[in-house]
Amino acid sequence: MLLLLLLAASPALAADRSAPPIELPRLDGSGTVRLAESLGKVVVVDFWASWCVPCKESMPEHQRLLAEYAGDLEILAISVDETPEPARSFVASRALSLTFLHDPKGKSPAAYGVSEMPYAVVVDRLGNIVERIDGEPYPRLRDAVKRAVGPRPTPPPAPAPGPAPTPTPPQPTQTSPPPGGCPGLTTRVGGGMGSRVTVVLCPTRGVDSDAEADAALAEVARLNDLWSTWLPDSEISRINSAAGGLPMMVTDATYDLIRRARQASVDTHGIFDISFAPLTEIWQFDTPPGQHQQTRLKRVPTPTEVRAHLARVGYQGIELDDAKHSVRLKRKGMAINLGGIGKGAAVDAIVARLRGKGFTDFMVQAGGDLYCAGQNGSRPWRVGIADPRHHGEIFATVEVRDAAFSTSGDYERFAIIDGKRYHHILDLRTGFPAEKSQSATVLAATATDAEVLTKTAFIIGGTEGLRAVEQAGAKAVIVESDGHILWSDGLRPSGGEP
Repeated sequence: MLLLLLLAASPALAADRSAPPIELPRLDGSGTVRLAESLGKVVVVDFWASWCVPCKESMPEHQRLLAEYAGDLEILAISVDETPEPARSFVASRALSLTFLHDPKGKSPAAYGVSEMPYAVVVDRLGNIVERIDGEPYPRLRDAVKRAVGPRPTPPPAPAPGPAPTPTPPQPTQTSPPPGGCPGLTTRVGGGMGSRVTVVLCPTRGVDSDAEADAALAEVARLNDLWSTWLPDSEISRINSAAGGLPMMVTDATYDLIRRARQASVDTHGIFDISFAPLTEIWQFDTPPGQHQQTRLKRVPTPTEVRAHLARVGYQGIELDDAKHSVRLKRKGMAINLGGIGKGAAVDAIVARLRGKGFTDFMVQAGGDLYCAGQNGSRPWRVGIADPRHHGEIFATVEVRDAAFSTSGDYERFAIIDGKRYHHILDLRTGFPAEKSQSATVLAATATDAEVLTKTAFIIGGTEGLRAVEQAGAKAVIVESDGHILWSDGLRPSGGEP
């Protein structure tokens, strides 16, 4: 995850302790930077790794902040990869003006007393730590920078009117926004569903974009509290705890999503199935919120272990009561997990909210699931398809308008054990990670549909996976296990950056 360090003057805050000076080499090998010598500006120090998708996704936000606070802000992006090559590959594929450093031994976070991520520390001009921000720092980054920078100089008043200028012929009115997209763009970044969540709004007359973007992130947080299996009091955790016992009454949001997921299991003949959760006891790819790990998996489960846990899996054991909105797992030891559909549902919930407020042009993303509405100013929204074997690179871009776009791949949460890649997308026909694909990307009407179909396409793989998506009225791009790419008709690469 991302680690942020802010160095600036914050006179209203009491100092915690002195921040130690740290000297690190530049990623490109052109010299070193001594962090404590970057005083007089706000400095955002971004600790990241090439395999950390949320870290890399945050780079455009940092770039926007750097432009907004030009002259008052510096951003130091510190890679904690063991070797510099993966980070260099990512940086080379992006036009970023951040200062990239390399710290393979992790001496800088250790020196600042940071033991988990994400975490932020604010340091004043005297080198004193004056504020610490733990948890998910993304929503507070912009506000923290604004506070640290303080009041900025007011532009001088316009000169007094002089003689009237010579009339010029009327010029055509520019109705389209600048090439960079819609003017007055509002961007908010938060966390939830185990992923980075981004809301981008083009302004709508009479609506407070800032307030609505914040409300959208609050809705994601609400749904995360209902659905997260890391929270013992969430509705999903309560359902799992009651497995084999009495039904649990749940909110409409939870009930409707479980019902939708169960129907997806019927439609895909069990390829997609939220009752896979018992297998996560032995395939430990997920990590608790706030832990800076790619995966917890240390060994490959034995076939005997897999068979024993697979026996507790099966959507047929999910019992629903539409009248009472209750859910019951029929067998003790069963468990469900909405990780394969929850982010898409959260995106759809935000989309419905924003449309209800009158927004027509916006983008919402949660991890690999997003929805693009209308246009980005005078141009369409363009979304990159990640190269599953080259971190930080894309192999094509797709124009998306009023549709959802979802990608699943074997490169996000995985472990290499004895030379073989094991990843988090399990084929429930075998209980082992699916082997037909490197990635699958789906363009569909809703983010929930896209997320279900991308998992299905990935697991089935090949032309059969492509056909399953198209029969559902969607389109797909599948990178097969050997790197061969399959495209749905009408969905072809345009190249270039998103």
